[in-house]
Amino acid sequence: IDDSGEKITQNNTKITIKKASLKTSIKSATKKSRKAKKAKIVLKKITKVKGVRYQIKYAENKKLKKAKIRTYKKNRITLKRLRPNKRYYMKARAYVNAGKGKKVYGKWTKCKQIKVKKKK
Repeated sequence: IDDSGEKITQNNTKITIKKASLKTSIKSATKKSRKAKKAKIVLKKITKVKGVRYQIKYAENKKLKKAKIRTYKKNRITLKRLRPNKRYYMKARAYVNAGKGKKVYGKWTKCKQIKVKKKK
């Protein structure tokens, strides 16, 4: 892949992957249940590009310091092992492998928050 986002395939045809086509958004972010320390995230699915993967970045503070980044193949994601009585802030983005170890990333979404309640 070159800097303009063009991917050259084996038969020398060019496929252009634009960052704008990798735009996603967080459709919903909800806690899974009262007892569970889990959150369910649903992202807008990207259908124009094949082989898309999604990254979720989440942390307990709004500026996402010490954030964890997880990578998923599907747009429906369950975050596990969250601490109770804490607010979590999260962002998401999509990316695609463009060959030879290079990746094309979309922009991060706006920050969303979710509160994980204490187990009863």
